[in-house]
Amino acid sequence: MYFLEKPQTLLAILGAIFCLLLYYSWRCTRRGQLVAKIPTSTIDGATPGYIELEGVVRPLDGKMITAPMSGTKCVWFQYQWYKSSSSPFTQASQRSWQLVEQGESSAGFLVDDGSGRCLVKPDGAEFNHLTDLTWYSDEKPPTGLPTAYKMPLGGKYKYKEKLIFPNEKVYCLGAFSTDAESCSSSIAAEPDHSIKGTIVSPGISQPFIITMGVSQREMALAYLDRGRLARFGMLCIAGMAGWWLYQQ
Repeated sequence: MYFLEKPQTLLAILGAIFCLLLYYSWRCTRRGQLVAKIPTSTIDGATPGYIELEGVVRPLDGKMITAPMSGTKCVWFQYQWYKSSSSPFTQASQRSWQLVEQGESSAGFLVDDGSGRCLVKPDGAEFNHLTDLTWYSDEKPPTGLPTAYKMPLGGKYKYKEKLIFPNEKVYCLGAFSTDAESCSSSIAAEPDHSIKGTIVSPGISQPFIITMGVSQREMALAYLDRGRLARFGMLCIAGMAGWWLYQQ
């Protein structure tokens, strides 16, 4: 009954949750409105600036890269490696995990929308709907995915990877540049010189979004739905706080 004895603590916790939901609601609503407002450009007709593109993923130079934990062939990866600090008989979902190592590929990938190709440098991007793998092993590091990679008890190590594969449908919102220096290495790797520009992070002023498998409209609706869900949570928190104060 600690909260009953220290009501200010309960109100502080509810207030903090309310503020977090308020920020999350504002952030998602802003992103949804931004995605819906900006028209989709074609790569061939794009001009430098903050733009939106839709297309399919192509590997740079036609070559795949290998994800370091699973050994999966892909065009981009991000990985995390954890070590368990709990009993080996504890279920994996209830264990305490300590991060050992994390990283992502430095290579970019190409987006092809039929009118041309664009290099995407995903550093600093906000990713949605990537292929997400989680598995457990006693191997350090693993030699690849086990046959059943989501084991209930698992090993003393947990591995997570997010992957992007060729031919996946991709939506990008970021800063488009036709600067020769930023494209030079990519153009040299593509003998037909089909790369028209580069998509990079626009900095902190605007979001840099890469989403797999959905259209502009679906992405906008997903962000707006998240904002509405956060506002519903705010109403619940406000109702709980009001009810508790009424009972005092």
